[in-house]
Amino acid sequence: MQIEEGQVSSATLKCDLNSYMNKYLKPSEVLDTLQKKVDLKSSLKEAKKSKDTDSIDKISKKIAKLELKLHSRQLIKT
Repeated sequence: MQIEEGQVSSATLKCDLNSYMNKYLKPSEVLDTLQKKVDLKSSLKEAKKSKDTDSIDKISKKIAKLELKLHSRQLIKT
């Protein structure tokens, strides 16, 4: 299949759509991510009480990933 000047391949369109969707978070994704963060925070609190350093490190990294996800992408406007 040849693409002529001015035409766009379907693969390019899919790639552009995926990159667009990755730039924005849906409201439901934000709520799910925040709920996961709350659950992890309570798990972190329990791990700190029991002084389990391995769990503390793992949970802290997961929380940091979620925060990065929330701060690096905007909420989609509907």
